[in-house]
Amino acid sequence: MYATAVVGAILLAVAAYSLLTGGERSGEPKADVDSKKGLKGQQFADSREGLVLSDASGAGSGDRVPLRAYAQGRDTVIEYSDGTVEIRSGGTVSWRNNNPGNLRNYSFSQRHGSIGQAHKFAVFPNEDTGQRAMLGLLKSPQYKSRTLAEAITNWHNPRVPNLEYVANVSKLIGIAPTTPLWTLSHSQFESLAAAIRRMEGWRVGRVTYAYAP
Repeated sequence: MYATAVVGAILLAVAAYSLLTGGERSGEPKADVDSKKGLKGQQFADSREGLVLSDASGAGSGDRVPLRAYAQGRDTVIEYSDGTVEIRSGGTVSWRNNNPGNLRNYSFSQRHGSIGQAHKFAVFPNEDTGQRAMLGLLKSPQYKSRTLAEAITNWHNPRVPNLEYVANVSKLIGIAPTTPLWTLSHSQFESLAAAIRRMEGWRVGRVTYAYAP
């Protein structure tokens, strides 16, 4: 375990750098507007009583395609091409959004499979897509040029450096905070993504489906 004082000194050095180079997980300006929450969400709320609710994962066609996603209260809703509506309730936001790294819904996420936004974060059609997007962002030039401490500080919140977050990730993957990300192997990047997923929180909730009778 790396000494708290060492990690703290590193964070002091990287905080200003992170603030100058941008703190969001996509490298773009922050936007809090949920573009999928308006009319479509209201239509779903008004028509929900006319749909059949089911816990069965097989509701709808096996060839269905996820079209869009948005927040409905505390739930995350995913609509499919066959009319099926997936309602993800409980758990954590990262689980409800299929977004293990809690990526914002900026152009990077949209290029890597995001189908909407809920609770300020991108929504991916499934967990695997969200995991690949997180791994892709960690391997992008924006992050590979940084040390582990710089990358984690930028990922979490460069304005409020979190010593515990950095120290825990460092301990979980067995890599010093001063290690440049470009030196990591593929398996080490996967371990880093897994550690971030754990730190961001991943608790499974309940999935139900609504579909026309």
